[in-house]
Amino acid sequence: MNISWVRQFMLVIGVIANLIAAETALAQISPDNTLRNPSRVRANRRTIEITGGTQTGRNLFHSFRAFSVPSGRAASFQQIDPAITDIFARVTGGNLSRINGLIETLQTDGTLSNANFFLLNPNGIVLGPNAALNVGGSFLATTANQITFQDGTRFSAANPTESALLTVSVPTGLQFGSNPGRIVSRTNTPVLNSEGEPLLDPFGTPISGLNVTPGRTLALIGGTLQLEGSSLFATGGRVELGSVSGMGQVDLQVNRSNLILGYESVQDLGDIQISPSLTQTSFIEVSDNRGGSIQIQGRNININTGSEIIADTVEQNGRGILIRAAELKIEDAIVATTTQGNGRGGNITVETNRLTLTNAGQIETNTNAAGRGGNLRVKATESVELAGGQVVGEFFLSSGLFTRIGEAAAGQGGNLTVITDQLRATDGAQISIDNFGTGTPGRMLIRATEIELAGVGVDRNGEPLTTQNCVLPCPSSFSAFPFSTGDGGSIQVNTTRLRLRDGATIQTPTPTSADAGNLTIHATESIELSGTATDGRTPTGLLTFSGGIPGTRFGEADIGIATATGRGGDLTLRTGELVVRDGAVVAVGSLNRNLAASGAGNLTVRANSIQLDNRAGLLGATNSGDGGNLNLQLSDFLLLSRNSTISATAGSAASGGNGGNIVMNLPNGVIAAAANQDNDITANAFAGRGGNITITAENIIGIEPRAATLGNGTNDIDASSRLGAPGTITINSVEISPSTGLANLPAAPVTTELAQGCQVEATQASVEFFNTGRGGFPTTPYEPLSHSPILEDLRLPRQTALLEAEPAEPESLIEAQGWITDSSGKVTLLAEMPTLTQASCQLR
Repeated sequence: MNISWVRQFMLVIGVIANLIAAETALAQISPDNTLRNPSRVRANRRTIEITGGTQTGRNLFHSFRAFSVPSGRAASFQQIDPAITDIFARVTGGNLSRINGLIETLQTDGTLSNANFFLLNPNGIVLGPNAALNVGGSFLATTANQITFQDGTRFSAANPTESALLTVSVPTGLQFGSNPGRIVSRTNTPVLNSEGEPLLDPFGTPISGLNVTPGRTLALIGGTLQLEGSSLFATGGRVELGSVSGMGQVDLQVNRSNLILGYESVQDLGDIQISPSLTQTSFIEVSDNRGGSIQIQGRNININTGSEIIADTVEQNGRGILIRAAELKIEDAIVATTTQGNGRGGNITVETNRLTLTNAGQIETNTNAAGRGGNLRVKATESVELAGGQVVGEFFLSSGLFTRIGEAAAGQGGNLTVITDQLRATDGAQISIDNFGTGTPGRMLIRATEIELAGVGVDRNGEPLTTQNCVLPCPSSFSAFPFSTGDGGSIQVNTTRLRLRDGATIQTPTPTSADAGNLTIHATESIELSGTATDGRTPTGLLTFSGGIPGTRFGEADIGIATATGRGGDLTLRTGELVVRDGAVVAVGSLNRNLAASGAGNLTVRANSIQLDNRAGLLGATNSGDGGNLNLQLSDFLLLSRNSTISATAGSAASGGNGGNIVMNLPNGVIAAAANQDNDITANAFAGRGGNITITAENIIGIEPRAATLGNGTNDIDASSRLGAPGTITINSVEISPSTGLANLPAAPVTTELAQGCQVEATQASVEFFNTGRGGFPTTPYEPLSHSPILEDLRLPRQTALLEAEPAEPESLIEAQGWITDSSGKVTLLAEMPTLTQASCQLR
């Protein structure tokens, strides 16, 4: 008896619980009766059945006072006519919609409807962790006030009264009010197939979060947009993320199975944050055999902490990724497209005022097969800032922009283009086109007003990093590397001013049998290279080489790759002023010791002037094979100081190869070397023939043809060979003056005007004043040359010897005993000490 009573009690409790759940569901989804044929809602324990609504042509309209779906429940739109193509559901009450369960659309026969579904709530939409979709068409959630149609009618959530008949027309826009509600997405529940197993994308990755039918669009368009550990999937379709902060219309185009949004009419975009939750990163993917597309538009877009935005393809051409923002920041996150088959990879286009990539933030396009990789194009009207990276395992991952050909891939790499005003890369950040396969790489084009590359990758203590992929400290760089048999890509830089310092590089090397690409830089005002990395050994540089560069850190045994047989690329510079100092180099070279190796490329510089100071170098050096050719075309001057070198030396490894040729053409200019500072111009060889050096200049000062021995302290021009025939040195100049510019010191003191108002004591010694000018020191490379005596032709005709000091008769000298300063600050020396009572002078 007691057992029967307990059973009856539990049954009653269950019925009450179901009634409460149903009432709760009805409270969360309730129609507002604003439509001619209103929506009807019937709830059971798990499913909230929604029928009715007003059908007009192929459009079906629903209207709700409240619309939220709790976890574990489904909002099931049922009895949908198969002819329906678009379903519009608006929320007219004052509360936001919380979707933490399933939204599905079913036809009259219970099968999935292919209609697109539009959810409209101006107050805000929150997609919880368990939010899911079972919608045959595209899905758009928006906090716009109303949807506009082609015939001018509107479906408004802000003003739901039926001022006009509902339309049979197609939707054309989302009209926003002055303060749109936010959209938050935290969706991450695994998506299961009909057998209850995890649904996988074409590459085997489990799909979780919000997911639409393959080929359709998933769109979130609202005020502030936040993805917090959210996953969005539109396999082979389209993901649209947009933020609008004020009044305006987002254009809408329904293109068969896809929704395409346009923001040309929007004046005030809002902010988008794509970040992790406490347990999961955010993930957006449209990958498929046929390739999908992603568009993100907002004011300030932040993508960070492990977030990924991926658009891969296989056999068909990918449609790529477009991001537009006033400011885009990517930190420890990646935006990428890849082709895994014969299809062309999607392009990535970034249009912004300011782009910032930090802590291994990356944007990249790849090909891992026969298809061509997509192009990467960045246009930032103000600035591009790339900084640092992070160590993952044994590798340093740089922040940066990349196009890559994968290992064994035969596809062509994509082009990489950056257009901006200010471009800065620091602490190991990179812009790179890499070839790990056999395909042909794309090209790199950089256009910026100001470019600065500085430093190398460092650890948390500020020490330079060396990892498996960074045997040398990882430089801040623009680079094009061939790591397999496919050739390296070429780099072209167009700028007003280019500055590299502290180990930064722009380089197109080859460590393999592949040929390196060419490096071309046009800087209308100046190129300045300075310093080394924090290890004190790795130089800042503009580099194209095969295996390494003899005589530099890049050529040392633990770094250089002597087995490289590919040809080094050509390096071409056009600028107003080229300044290389403090150990920095501009170099082409080859490290291979095999005479059959292709060797170094050629270095060409066209400039007004070149200044080399403090161990700086212009190099075309090889271990074997012919040295690289150096061609310098200058209009004003070439200045060498403090152990600086211009070299096209071959056979550094005591082997064959002819010295390279050096041409220095300054028909109206001057070549000058600071006296006794070991500055050399060499085209030497070991076993081969010395190179040819041809110099044309109006004046050559402080340097002359003779043997250049390291550390001899003289400034030399040398084209000799240790075992082979010497090369030739041809100088076309008014005159070579190795001693011109040395100071001629006077032996007589300058007449000194001293005030005679103070008497000299007999015990005081005399003081002499001499005007010695600079004391024999030449001008530094940084003084204005327009005022430098080195450019003035004050020589006597045919005079080449050091002038002898002329003797002078000594004159009686007067020692200054003090000085006075008048009201204007003029100082006058006094020959006689005044008394303290005199008011005419003041002791100093």
